[in-house]
Amino acid sequence: MQRWESNGGSWDDRDERHLRGRRSRREDSTLDSEDESSPVTVQSFSDFSESARSLGLVDSDGSLPDSIQLQKPWLYKRHLTNGNPSPSQARHNQFHQWRLQDKLKTGNGAIVVCLNLDIDPPDVVKTQPCAVLEGWIDPRKLGSAKALEAIGKNLCQQFQSLNARIRYKPFLDPSIDETRRFCINLRKSAKEERLCFYYNGHGVPKPTSSGELWVFNKTYSQYIPVSLYDLQSWLGSPVVYVWDCSAAGNLVQNFIKYAKKRDEEAIARHGGYPDGAPPHSSAIQLAACLASETLPMAPDMPADMFTSCLTSPIEMALRFHYLHQNPPPGVTMDMLHEVPGDLKDRRTPLGELNWIFTAVTDTIAWTSFSRPIFKRLFRQDLLVAALFRNFLLAERVMRNYHCTPHTIPGLPSTATHPLWAAWDRSLEDIIKQLPDLIKSANPPKQQTLEIMEGKPFIPTPFKYEYKSSSFFTDHLTAFEHWMSQGGGALIKVGSWSMPPLEKLDEEGSSPGGDIPRPELVPRKPPAQLPILLQVLLSQAHRMRALTLLCQFVDLGPWAVHLVLEIGIYPYVQKLLVSPQSDLKPLLIFIWSRLIAFDKSCQVDLLRESQFTYFATILDYSSPIGLVNTFEHRAMCAFILASLCRDHLQGQAACLNWNKGTLIDFYHYHLTNSSDFLLKQWCCLAIAQMWDGNNDAKEQATLQSIPARLLGLLQDDVSCEVRAAALYAIAIYCGASGSANPEVNGEGGTGRMSHLTEEEHLELEFGSAVEAIRIIKTDASPIVRKEAVVLISALVNDWRGYFIVAAWVQWEEDKAAKSSDTGNSSIADLALDDWIKGLKSKSTDMKKRHRKFLNYTFFLLTQLYDLAADPHVEVATLASTVVDFITAMLLESPFARIRGTTVRSSTSSTLNSRNRKASASVTASASVSRQGSTTNIAPSTPPSLQRADSAPQVPNRSFPGLMRTSSIASALGSLANLAMGTQSAANTAPPSPSHSYQSDVDLPPGPAINLARYLSPYPRLSSPEPYITTSSSLSSYSAGSPSPLANGQVAAQYESHNLTDEYTPSDIVTALISRDLIRFTSRRRSPETGLSGPGQHLWHEYNVDKTRFSDLEDMGLDAGASLVQTLPLKSRLYDWCLEYYKEPQMRHLDEDEPGSLPYTRQMWRRARDEEILRKTIVSGQQALS
Repeated sequence: MQRWESNGGSWDDRDERHLRGRRSRREDSTLDSEDESSPVTVQSFSDFSESARSLGLVDSDGSLPDSIQLQKPWLYKRHLTNGNPSPSQARHNQFHQWRLQDKLKTGNGAIVVCLNLDIDPPDVVKTQPCAVLEGWIDPRKLGSAKALEAIGKNLCQQFQSLNARIRYKPFLDPSIDETRRFCINLRKSAKEERLCFYYNGHGVPKPTSSGELWVFNKTYSQYIPVSLYDLQSWLGSPVVYVWDCSAAGNLVQNFIKYAKKRDEEAIARHGGYPDGAPPHSSAIQLAACLASETLPMAPDMPADMFTSCLTSPIEMALRFHYLHQNPPPGVTMDMLHEVPGDLKDRRTPLGELNWIFTAVTDTIAWTSFSRPIFKRLFRQDLLVAALFRNFLLAERVMRNYHCTPHTIPGLPSTATHPLWAAWDRSLEDIIKQLPDLIKSANPPKQQTLEIMEGKPFIPTPFKYEYKSSSFFTDHLTAFEHWMSQGGGALIKVGSWSMPPLEKLDEEGSSPGGDIPRPELVPRKPPAQLPILLQVLLSQAHRMRALTLLCQFVDLGPWAVHLVLEIGIYPYVQKLLVSPQSDLKPLLIFIWSRLIAFDKSCQVDLLRESQFTYFATILDYSSPIGLVNTFEHRAMCAFILASLCRDHLQGQAACLNWNKGTLIDFYHYHLTNSSDFLLKQWCCLAIAQMWDGNNDAKEQATLQSIPARLLGLLQDDVSCEVRAAALYAIAIYCGASGSANPEVNGEGGTGRMSHLTEEEHLELEFGSAVEAIRIIKTDASPIVRKEAVVLISALVNDWRGYFIVAAWVQWEEDKAAKSSDTGNSSIADLALDDWIKGLKSKSTDMKKRHRKFLNYTFFLLTQLYDLAADPHVEVATLASTVVDFITAMLLESPFARIRGTTVRSSTSSTLNSRNRKASASVTASASVSRQGSTTNIAPSTPPSLQRADSAPQVPNRSFPGLMRTSSIASALGSLANLAMGTQSAANTAPPSPSHSYQSDVDLPPGPAINLARYLSPYPRLSSPEPYITTSSSLSSYSAGSPSPLANGQVAAQYESHNLTDEYTPSDIVTALISRDLIRFTSRRRSPETGLSGPGQHLWHEYNVDKTRFSDLEDMGLDAGASLVQTLPLKSRLYDWCLEYYKEPQMRHLDEDEPGSLPYTRQMWRRARDEEILRKTIVSGQQALS
């Protein structure tokens, strides 16, 4: 079954197999749990061969074919990267900007013609015979006045053929006063747009060496000089100048001199031009010849050869080819102007020739000029692009007549470019057909009809069918050849490669001082890339061109950047309105690569609602007629997710499209699809849609999306899908999916105006608790990392609840370790008083308040477990959250009232722990350093010691309290941190490059670890982006003084005397009610000020405003003075995004001849065969 059919080089069965091969390695994630937690049964080779034969994977003799490759589980991408974006992806952001930042357009033009037809200029001696055509008009056949008017009219029409929207006005043999007046008026009418100033000086003296051109006086009795300095003042900037006169180089050189002088004066006086105009030195100039040259006078060519090349390139190219090549018999010079057709109709001979000329000149410019010059001259303005395309022809033609056209900015010569040969062949093909084409287009008059035997005789008219050029077909074949011969292979830097990318910054570079391997870069792109752009305009070749474009952009971000720079983007954008169904798979694939490379394309998709092209593909109710439906729907979900990311208008458009139907599409695919990639991107698209969008969260809740996501956590066997579902739940609960590192997220689950506060709180806490309950034993560290992010979002929004839970854990831990176990702890008593102090006497209401706090206890205990996770990245992230909670507890009123042990315990353990922490963590760090080349989990950090076997506290009055780790250790270690305790040295992980440089037969080294511990205290955040220990103490180097002097924190605590005015239950009530008041404010609508149905939960508490204010001074707003490190940000979306930046259709490295893995395999195979041969020979000799 073919994927997409096309001629040669298409996505055929081979490409389909390789694409399925890539996906199969990701689909192996469905065995994630089995890979990482379940025992593996090893079959014997005979059993494997028997099962393989039933699948057609073995030959008839039972041997495995050589092409079967068994992917090693430890080489799956999720193991090599831990769900983190590859550091090498930072290179993709170093490409130059492909969009035009300062796009100018030309609005008006002046055609200045100084011919004085009756009198030749005094400094020019004309040859006999001499060129006489001006504007394709022979002045000898008309009177001088009529000829001058006809020439001016023809020149205006010729320039308008380059861009019909520009208004040109001819100025024929003007005087000095007329010149000044029309130049000033031209600038006034153009305002800030670019002007086109064309000067024909064939009837006046050559420009002077000081930069003066000539016009006439009113009586045409004298030549009057005009200084370029004055001309710059009259025309202003920006302007494109065309100088068609002998010694035009004088004008170019002096113009630059005067422009620099004028710019320097403007900068000295005003710091630049006050009206914001560009400097005069940025003006574009096209000159016919150098300062020492005279215009050619060949009688068979026009006198204004330069102008004719710029405005009539097809006629000039035909004439030049006719004069310099052997013309076919029957073709005359006059026939060259009778090529049938229209320049704008590519189906006609003239239109096709103009189409080929555009493709040839664009390709010559693309391969010869620098990228900034190409974009400025060939993509910024239609008129400038047309002039410079035609200038390439002018240079080629006029160099044959010993004349050197040149421009500002300067361009290298392209007169001998090899692609001109293809242009000459196209001209030859059209000239050969020209007699028949003219005869067919203009049939001779028929003779009088004669009656023969009573029947009229009707002569058969002459018909000739035009044979189209094979130019585009040939170059598409050349493009296919480039692709099929390893065009996407990476090679060493050299003459056949692209220039290397800039070096990565320090954050993206490999840690540990590893010696980088020699950089491999892509080959030079095919020269036919601009031709591919032109082929997209033709419906006959469009399918083949789009297929090639798909294969090219699949090579990687560098290929996408080239495609965007060449200017293909507007064309593929216009194709979104095409009704052709066969274009859908191609456009979906191309757009997935474009938006993966540059998410700014999201703005363009909103114009005219073009994003609906992809939204309709997700409609499950109607067949879409695509092969690999799941794959294309996953691409569409990715495109829509990118449309919503950091784009409020995109979120609103997707949410409101077809009355919220898109959410229903996502729900259906999450429920019924069997494709892991589609479900993964549906989860991520939902996450981006409701990121910071209260309306989207509310509508998705009504459509049971959170419940469906929880179902995926329970049922789906793909770790990528489970991680994506948990990522969506984390954003639903207040985390951020923004690509901006400054945006951290807040606001929890939003307003939920259709729910009461109790129902809303149950939804928010219940969703998080259920998600953590399901995945707490998940074998995949990618999923467990998302669990930490989810809990961090809850901690950030419900700080009071978590401070209370941390304090209860602290006090119960102290009570469990004390000898007096017969009495209830202070925490139990405080919670009993808190419940008794509620206004409502309803038992159900009290149970609900207990349940909400029980949820917090559950999340906190699971967070402690995650902080002791064997996976270093999970532990590091969890340690950041644990330390923030602990720091909030130390700053809360619990540390400033009598009856609690938080302050006394931390103070008493400062000195004793200072001596123990360093040695303990140093030992742990040494283990990590010894195992730096293998995947050895770090030792359990001293700050989080397991206490699963601790005795239970009897007579506990608060149900549901669970303890799996000791918070006393965490409090002590964080206090040591603040007091300046010296800790173990921070060891960086091995370089990520180890994983990729290691032998393919050996398990790789430690995976990429981008976890970064963030301290809650200022100036203590680790400057290292790579942290290898899960303990918060390991963020600081051993032997280095703490940024906070010893005793500074202790002095801070001593500044508040202990008070008996408040009880612990008062603090519990104040902290929780403060959270609930914020919760009520969050639910309030900005339009109506209402906060939803039902009563407010904080009304259940006896809150005294006076006492509340006093508690504020004691640190009720705990955490406000800390570094706001929460909520954490997940990197999962960027990691999943890399799937659409990686090649999907090319051969695997193991299957690509010439690649390093392929060469290794071939060497090992040859070695093993040689060993086997020698062994057989030795065995035979031994037997004999």
